[in-house]
Amino acid sequence: MGDPIYAVGNGVVTFAKDVKGGWGNVIRIKHKLINGDEIESLYAHCDTVIVKVGQQISKGNQIGTIGTAHGIYYAHLHLEIRNNVNLPLGGGYSSVTKGYLNPTEFIAIQRFKWFRNGFVD
Repeated sequence: MGDPIYAVGNGVVTFAKDVKGGWGNVIRIKHKLINGDEIESLYAHCDTVIVKVGQQISKGNQIGTIGTAHGIYYAHLHLEIRNNVNLPLGGGYSSVTKGYLNPTEFIAIQRFKWFRNGFVD
């Protein structure tokens, strides 16, 4: 509880507020990939949010702290990577995966691309 949350990449904050319920404090950041595609990282259940909508973020910037969605869950970070930046938050667990990327796989692939293309991101 209270550990820092860092942005997974450069981007702009598009959403940063408490939506209550099972989401709690949510931060959404839009990122532009090397090929021009846009993706979104979403961070939920935050205890604190220290960024504002419209703020430019660099990879590794602290954006908030890990929370519990106001006591609903044990402290953890809910992280999503979405290749559809217009998806609604949704109601929770779903078998529909369209618009969502596997965060571990996506980040590993992007790191390789940045390294291979000489980008220091």
